Amino acid sequence: MNNNIFFDQNPVVADLEVDGGTLSVDETNNRVGIGTTAPGTKLQVEGTAPYVTLKNDTAENSDGGCESKLIFEDHANASLGQIEVSHSGSSDDTKGKMILSTHTGSSLTAAVTIDEAQLATFAASVAVTTDLAVDGVSNLDNTDIDGSLTVDGAIDLNATTLDIDASAAVTIDGAGVSIDSAGVAANFTVASDGAGEDLTIAVTGATDSSVVISSTGTGADAINIDTTAGSIDIDSADNITVGAADEISLTTTSADGHITLASAHTAGVALHIDADANAGSIVDVDAGILDVDVTGVASIDSGGTLSLATANSGVAVSIGHTTSETTVNDNLTVTGDLTVNGTTTTINSTTLTVDDKVVVIASGAGDSAAADGAGISVDGASATFLYDHTGTQWEMNKPLEVTGAITSSAAVVAASLDIGGDCDIDGTMEADAITVNGTALNTVIAGVTVTNATNATNATNATNATNAVHVSVADNENTNEENLIPFIEDASATGNVGLESDGDFAYNPSTGTVTATIFKGNIDAVDGDFDGTLEADAITVGGTALNTVIAGVTVTNATNAVNSTHVTVADNESTDENNLITFIEDASATGNVGLESDGDFHYNPNSGTVTASIFKGNIDAVNGDFDGTLEADAITVGGVALAEVIQDTVGAMVASNTETGIAVTYEDGDGTLDFVLAAVGTNAISDDAVTVAKIEDLARGNIIYGNASAETAKLSPGSNGQVLTSDGTDISWADASGGGATLDANLIFHTQVFGR
Repeated sequence: MNNNIFFDQNPVVADLEVDGGTLSVDETNNRVGIGTTAPGTKLQVEGTAPYVTLKNDTAENSDGGCESKLIFEDHANASLGQIEVSHSGSSDDTKGKMILSTHTGSSLTAAVTIDEAQLATFAASVAVTTDLAVDGVSNLDNTDIDGSLTVDGAIDLNATTLDIDASAAVTIDGAGVSIDSAGVAANFTVASDGAGEDLTIAVTGATDSSVVISSTGTGADAINIDTTAGSIDIDSADNITVGAADEISLTTTSADGHITLASAHTAGVALHIDADANAGSIVDVDAGILDVDVTGVASIDSGGTLSLATANSGVAVSIGHTTSETTVNDNLTVTGDLTVNGTTTTINSTTLTVDDKVVVIASGAGDSAAADGAGISVDGASATFLYDHTGTQWEMNKPLEVTGAITSSAAVVAASLDIGGDCDIDGTMEADAITVNGTALNTVIAGVTVTNATNATNATNATNATNAVHVSVADNENTNEENLIPFIEDASATGNVGLESDGDFAYNPSTGTVTATIFKGNIDAVDGDFDGTLEADAITVGGTALNTVIAGVTVTNATNAVNSTHVTVADNESTDENNLITFIEDASATGNVGLESDGDFHYNPNSGTVTASIFKGNIDAVNGDFDGTLEADAITVGGVALAEVIQDTVGAMVASNTETGIAVTYEDGDGTLDFVLAAVGTNAISDDAVTVAKIEDLARGNIIYGNASAETAKLSPGSNGQVLTSDGTDISWADASGGGATLDANLIFHTQVFGR
């Protein structure tokens, strides 16, 4: 039968014994005994093996893990001391360590730590007030001996720190004294508090013995002699030799410090710097100011390049006295700018070579008047090439012979111009008289016969012209007038055809503007700006050079050339050349009118390209290719304004939209789009779609709940000790109806008896 004892109403048990001396409770003295019925203390464990086990059943292999503690507290529950045993290291083993801790007044601090190797580490000094007997090896760290220490025999001190304090002298005598420091920095210091308290390292006796200071260090300061206040004085009765496998540096860090190399030598070499072991050896002198004073001759001899330069640009280099003469006995090369500020520059050379493409004369002249008379003068020949400010031109007092071509973008003014070769004039040629093989041009043209020229009053110089394939066209491009453009009366006609004009198709040579009602065909233009130049190396008529054709034509002011109504026009549309277009000299002219042309208005039959400065009027084209910017006051598509076309296109895109949750409506009246968001339905948010991060931040202790209005609300935290209650409808905070049980020092047992 299982016998469990249960006492209702929590009775108080007085003295209690369980199984004799196994467990006893002394209610009178408030003591518990294990293995004894008469405990002498609050807890007494008694027996042949009075062991107490503290077991941490947590599986931990971390350093300090699986710990057990004995904590000693005072009346105020403060820990005065603690014994802690825990796992040592992080390996899966049974190594342990013990830590003895005491309270320092501010915190509980480890005093002694014993590791798995039984090595005890003390956090503070260890004081021994009586005899200390050490059997074996003694390893003393930070040992303080305040009295005398006498050692008979050898002493070997292996210490992290050895501190010897003496009020009098410390004397170490021996056949050989060695002070070694391994692995850490060391020093030997005399704390002087008065003058004459020197530190002397000396070898006495007049023998061949030396004071050797050596270092096997690899740093730049393997041996460092440092003085912070006074000087370093080296006196020698004989030579001083400084030898090094690498660099030797003499440095002063003071702002007013300096290094002096001085010799009292009276003859010969007094100061010798030797650095010519090979051609690559360099003597480098860096100075803010280099001052070299020589009472005798100064000589610099170099087996290679001798360079005199500054580290920074713009720093002047001065050679010679202001009144002395500096002579360069060899070739002189100036890689920078050469400025001569004297009054005369004389060059005595056979050949003068100048790489600069431009030679500036009269440099610094404020205007052309100040530069008047500048140029080149040939001494002995009285030949000059000078600038004339009055005429703004160059003047030569000797003839100019040119064996090559002369190209000029401006007028060439000459009393006489004899051209032995071809003449290519890209602009207008204006002459008081022109001859062809010694015959005046008007006499040559007077022999031309022009037929079909009935009553052509203005067809000057065309008296009897038969089939005038070519006509003379006057250049009148500077006139600001709308000139009619002549064209063949029938596009399919060949041979002798008539010329017509239309007031809606005109050209203004002053603005370069072509005006027509409609331009039809492909237009390939840059920014709607048609520019071009007619340039030809040669012009032929029917395979014959133009000058040859003109040479055989005689036209003499044909004032009575009667009405040249028709001219022969050759169909040459396959030739890749820019042909000038002829036009009537005045848009308002009728009857007999003159023909003109302009180099800015031409036609290329090979590409079908018409070139002019401006095309004015409506353009009806199959295709329009604008390589630049198209600028228009208004653009229509199929008769509808471009803006309206764009608006209607966007409106059609959203008219039948199927987007979920949003409706888009196009308002054609004002060209706007209306966006309307649909109401969020019960199924608009998927399950678990709202995360905690998307809910409004709550203060600590708040609860989200549904209130009496069926709305989401926040319930603030209650007071300390309150519990959450419900009236069946709402929730709230209320005081607890009862308290918890309290245990006193007495043991209370609840025993219940069950029958079997």
